[in-house]
Amino acid sequence: MEGNGLESLEEWLQHISFGRSPSSTTTTAVTARDIAQSWSVLRDCLQRQGGVMGVDHLLALQKLYDCRRSLHVADPQAKLLISLLSSASEPSTLDRARALAMLILAIWVRKSSRVSQSHEAALQSAVDVACKLTTDNQSLIVSERILLLGCLSADSLVSPDSRRLCQDVLAELVGKEKEAIVVMSQGRLADTLAGAGYALFSCYHASLFQSILESLLSLWTAHDGLYACLPHGLMLLHLMEWTGLNLIKLQSASRGMMMEFCVVDKMNAFCVKLPQMASLGVTALDFTAVMAAGGLLRASYNKSPKDFAFLEQLKSSMEDTIVTVAGNVVLNFRPIADRPGNFMLEADPVQFAEWIFGKQGAAGLVPAIRPILHCVAVAVSRCQRISFHANILQCLVVSLLTESFPLQDIYSSKIMSFPDISALGEMEELDKHFGSILFKEAGAMTRVMCNQYCSASRDLKQLVQHLMWEFSQEQLSVITLDALSCVEYFRHTQLQEYSDMVKRTVSCVSKSASACVSLVRRLPSYDDLTQWRDPSKLCCAEYCWYKDEIHATSRPKYSAWITCSLCHIYVGQQFEHGLLA
Repeated sequence: MEGNGLESLEEWLQHISFGRSPSSTTTTAVTARDIAQSWSVLRDCLQRQGGVMGVDHLLALQKLYDCRRSLHVADPQAKLLISLLSSASEPSTLDRARALAMLILAIWVRKSSRVSQSHEAALQSAVDVACKLTTDNQSLIVSERILLLGCLSADSLVSPDSRRLCQDVLAELVGKEKEAIVVMSQGRLADTLAGAGYALFSCYHASLFQSILESLLSLWTAHDGLYACLPHGLMLLHLMEWTGLNLIKLQSASRGMMMEFCVVDKMNAFCVKLPQMASLGVTALDFTAVMAAGGLLRASYNKSPKDFAFLEQLKSSMEDTIVTVAGNVVLNFRPIADRPGNFMLEADPVQFAEWIFGKQGAAGLVPAIRPILHCVAVAVSRCQRISFHANILQCLVVSLLTESFPLQDIYSSKIMSFPDISALGEMEELDKHFGSILFKEAGAMTRVMCNQYCSASRDLKQLVQHLMWEFSQEQLSVITLDALSCVEYFRHTQLQEYSDMVKRTVSCVSKSASACVSLVRRLPSYDDLTQWRDPSKLCCAEYCWYKDEIHATSRPKYSAWITCSLCHIYVGQQFEHGLLA
């Protein structure tokens, strides 16, 4: 259960989803003396105060948890925590102290490999307290309790009956305490998912497995559940990847052994449940279906030492699920929604481009659909090797051009007037976007989009090309022309499509006077053209500009562009911007 260099599934989920481990930034330096003193304070609480915990004991538990990465919990210390959990405490510290005690017990369960009657007895005591613990404020301990129950249910030293009891209680908690989980989701959702993941992996009873899976997915599908968002989706994706990978490893190690409910049965349950959810076309179901399918698809790529037929079925089923959800998203694209039954490739390219890059842009999507568009794009980018389908390519193109690179919003905002003080808020928004998952995943999404594009039909390729051209707004076209002047020399020798590119960018620039002004300002001066600017000592001391073939091919272009641009700029604008100087 403990791979990837991290101590726990919950930390791995946050690390693989966001590229960081929260514990690396939140843990504080705790010395061995601090640890010993903390255990001493807790023993004193049990021996002298009857286990009634106060603020000092809460602080001691916090110190122990802060050094969780290096903390070793022995059986006597675990028994101490179990006794404290069974005791009454001051109301002000009860729930937080219990939550920390359960988190430390989870560390003990996962790290301890000692086989003895004493250890097994301590595990049984932990099962009893975790299953029977009650509190007036469930939201403060529910995630930690689920994590502990999951760890106990996956420990082979726990008796089968006790493991099943833990799984029963866990499924009930996840199903009935959604409101409490939602309240604490900001910081502890990974604990809940990890606990459910441990239980899914270790459950060998068909009805109970279905109950745990239903409860887990209902965290988002229920009307009072969590809001569908990309950060949650990524944790769900990698939870299902972890579950799938460990089930495949288990099947490799136990092939030939008969189980009441085997690995293949679990995989078949996924293959039935997720496509079924996607087929209903409900937004919340689409969210859980596409992210769970993405994780299992990643797991199916695992190079197992044995050839399992169920892996091909799993791969096919998960790809179908992703394609179905992508299709549900595509049906909400306005040019298609206006023409029921038609897909994007049948839409008019100009009409579709106007919808994407117009005043409303992809904001024209139903608000609830945008997170699903994000999830489809990121799920596919994390899977990489997914078969071609038009729905997937369509979602990738729209997501990249409107969500990962929202240039329409950037150029129309006050950001362009920076350093005006009024633009500071917009700059903060821009910085926030640069740190977003969608922006960081853009490279991987582009790679998959290119692979999908290679297999697309001729009509779909033309539509994608049209969208890419329209994506080059006037500012970008100006920059493009300026950059192309540097490679004009290659037009006759290597690039057959070069002329067409220049014509299209010139056409785009000529439609806007401000773009023409920007282009003229970028053109080099006479001095720049006739003098060598390279300070390197290796450059030729007797540079002759009119013999430079590269510059010689650039100058006619500059002359043509100046003439074309000035035709679209009023005389007043020419003097105002100093273009005639």
